[in-house]
Amino acid sequence: MPVHLTVPLFRKPTKIQILRSDELQPVEPLALEDFSEDTLFSDQPEPSAERESPPLPDESPTFTLEQVQQEVQAAYDRGFADGQEVASAVLQTEVNTLTERLRNLDGAIRALQQQYAEAITSLEPVAFDLAVTIAGAILGYEAQRSVECVLAQARAALEQYHGKDAVRIRLHPSSLEALEQAGNPLVREAAQQDITLVADPSIEPGGCVLETALGTFDAQLKTQLERARHLLASQILGISRSPDEQSTAV
Repeated sequence: MPVHLTVPLFRKPTKIQILRSDELQPVEPLALEDFSEDTLFSDQPEPSAERESPPLPDESPTFTLEQVQQEVQAAYDRGFADGQEVASAVLQTEVNTLTERLRNLDGAIRALQQQYAEAITSLEPVAFDLAVTIAGAILGYEAQRSVECVLAQARAALEQYHGKDAVRIRLHPSSLEALEQAGNPLVREAAQQDITLVADPSIEPGGCVLETALGTFDAQLKTQLERARHLLASQILGISRSPDEQSTAV
């Protein structure tokens, strides 16, 4: 009767397995697989080389020369329009900035003009006073040195008085002395009129004050310069003379 051998294989060996002695007896030698490295590597089939995929057909769209030219022109037009828009925005910003600066500059110029006009207006009276002061100093210096200045002041005052009454002329002592040394020409010229010369230290040198029955005529240089100053101020600056300054004095 044939003998059936049962090989207790628990699982397919995937690597070298050590068998116990009681398991090795019923197993024929040829039943064992050779798990040596040479057998393992020699029996395994070589992996087949991956087949290269055939190149895919070129599916990119094709354009004609005319289409390319149209696309280029369209891109150029879009870029030109965008550039114009940006340039216009920048230019408008610059124009707005310059306009604001011009507006501020115009306001500053107007303010300076107003300040200049106010300064001139405030300085005009000072300028008149300064001019009168300088003129008075020059004329006063000449009046002290020349008898002719004293005579000119007295003659001008006598011409304003048309009466025949006695006239009393008050002069600075130095001016009276100069007239006496000159032979009192005023008395000689007015032979038909009673003229009396009186020394008065309060009268400025070179000037005189006439006292008549009609009133007093101040012919001093400072008084005449003050009248001239107010006359110019009334004509140029529009400043009216006060009632005290509107007298009958020469």
